[in-house]
Amino acid sequence: MSLTYHLPNLNISNAVSLSVMERENSPYGSFNTYSQMLPYETPYNLETGVVVPKLGLRQGVSTYNNPLYDVVNTKNVDFGTYTGISNNFMVNWTPAQRLNIKGQFSVTKKDEKGEKFLDPNAAQYADPNLTIPEYDELGNQVGTVKPTLADRGELTLTNMSTVNWDAKFQASFNNQWDEHYLSASAGVNATGSKSNHNSRTYRGFPSADFKDPKYAAVEIGKMYFDDNIQRLCGAFFIANYSYNNLYMADVTIRLDGSSQFGTDNKFAKFFSAG
Repeated sequence: MSLTYHLPNLNISNAVSLSVMERENSPYGSFNTYSQMLPYETPYNLETGVVVPKLGLRQGVSTYNNPLYDVVNTKNVDFGTYTGISNNFMVNWTPAQRLNIKGQFSVTKKDEKGEKFLDPNAAQYADPNLTIPEYDELGNQVGTVKPTLADRGELTLTNMSTVNWDAKFQASFNNQWDEHYLSASAGVNATGSKSNHNSRTYRGFPSADFKDPKYAAVEIGKMYFDDNIQRLCGAFFIANYSYNNLYMADVTIRLDGSSQFGTDNKFAKFFSAG
C-alpha cells in the first residue's frame, strides 16, 4: 500500500508492504539420497510388498536407509513460517530552482519460525550402528551413545527476528553561469540492525501424535541463542566544477563510523580530489 502527496515543489510518499509465507520441505528428502541408490535395489519386500526400512545388502551389510520408508510409515515434519513488514517514507523538496533536498527513512521487521520433527519410527533408528550425541548436566556434549527406545524422536524449534532501519538526508545544488558550471551534494546517513536467533532441541517422544515439547523425555544440549546489534553512520560531500567544458575539478570527502570497526578507531575517513 502506498500514499503520495504532491505540491508544486514538494513530494511526500509512504509505502507499506506485508509478506506472509509458509514453507514445507518435501517428505521425500533430497535428490542426493536417491542418487546413492543402485538400480537393482527395491524399496519393497518382494514377497509382501511392504516398504522396508533398509535397502538390500551391500558386501553383506545393509548400509542405506530406504528414503520411502519414512514417507509411508512416519509423520516427519519440516516446515516454517515467515512474516515481514516494511515501511518506506520519502520526502523530495525543491525550495529553490537550483536546490533539491531529499530525505528517506525505511524500517523492516522480519520474523521466521521453524519446526523439524523426526518420528520415533524413522528408518534411521533401525540402523544398529547409529549413535547420537551425549550431553552432561550443563548441556555440554561429552561423547556419543547408541540410542535406546526412550531416545527415539527428536524435535527442533527455531525462531529468528530481525529489525533493520535506514535513514538518509541529502541536499544537492547546481548552477551554471557563462562558461562556469558548479554542482555540489552533501548528506548524512545512518543504518542499524538488530537480530536474534534461538533454537531448542528435544529428544524422546512416545509417538508422532505427541510431538509437543512437554512430551519430550529431555531437552538436549544448551539452547542456542545469538544476538547481534549493528550501527553505522556517515556523512559525505561531493563537488564538481568545470570551465568551458575543458577544465574540470572535483573533490569527494566521506566519513563513516560503525560499531563493527575497532574500538580504538570507530571512524574511517575517505577523500579524493582531481
